[in-house]
Amino acid sequence: AIAGVASLLVEHGIAKVAKTELVERRIAHAFMPHGVGHLLGIQVHDVGGHQRSASGGRIEPPAHSPALRTTRMLSEDMVFTVEPGLYFIPMLLDPLRAGDAREALNWPLIDVLIPSGGIRIEDNIRVTASGAENLTRG
Repeated sequence: AIAGVASLLVEHGIAKVAKTELVERRIAHAFMPHGVGHLLGIQVHDVGGHQRSASGGRIEPPAHSPALRTTRMLSEDMVFTVEPGLYFIPMLLDPLRAGDAREALNWPLIDVLIPSGGIRIEDNIRVTASGAENLTRG
């Protein structure tokens, strides 16, 4: 997901450097400060995303994606969200503006986009035997 955000930043002139640099330097992470999605269950945010097995245990998210909310193996009929986002949040972007990432980004354009806040697209997906079914889009 972060690579996708980095691609959008480059494609729309928000970034002045390559996608790989945005990811490697963790610049793109400031524009999507959350995980990609989560399991849906009895509660809206099902807490079983890190569960190792039915008897318990935990699978930690990888160091490069600490906000990842689902690390367990997916199985048929599980339902989860896929919700990439692109945000323009001053509190998250100001350290980039003040730091060594300053030259990597198009700040005049970012300043125009900040009032929008950003966007998140959320789809609910059911795992099937042959792939996935998007429940949101039918």
